[in-house]
Amino acid sequence: MIRVKVRNKDFKIVCKHLAEKRKIAAIKHLRNNSINLDAPSERLSLKIAKFAVESIASGEPCTEVQIVPEWRVHSLTVSGEDDTRIEVDIDTLQMHFLSSLSTLGLDEVGHLLELVDYIRDWQSRDYRDGTLEVTHNED
Repeated sequence: MIRVKVRNKDFKIVCKHLAEKRKIAAIKHLRNNSINLDAPSERLSLKIAKFAVESIASGEPCTEVQIVPEWRVHSLTVSGEDDTRIEVDIDTLQMHFLSSLSTLGLDEVGHLLELVDYIRDWQSRDYRDGTLEVTHNED
């Protein structure tokens, strides 16, 4: 079974094409805007895109292809020195870590910022090259 990752917005566009009885447009859009997780450097074949769209249209699972939804991190629950739990988004978490520099020290804040960078990179990664590099984001 081939696993196909598609972003949520692209999945909605495919469904819109199907609702408008535009199956060929749905197949083209899925083919051009998804990634074969089993062969990330290869373009999704027309055959697999067709199987996937037909599966979406019928609402029935397909034995040839599995649609893998996009996952997003919207917030995290973290606790600090007094064990109080707070829910924060990624930007707030980064600012919290930076504002703790004087108490945590540069090395620890650096490690915590690597976590923030990893989550950002994970959310924006492109599987086509099969790698995920973590680099510190200065903005």
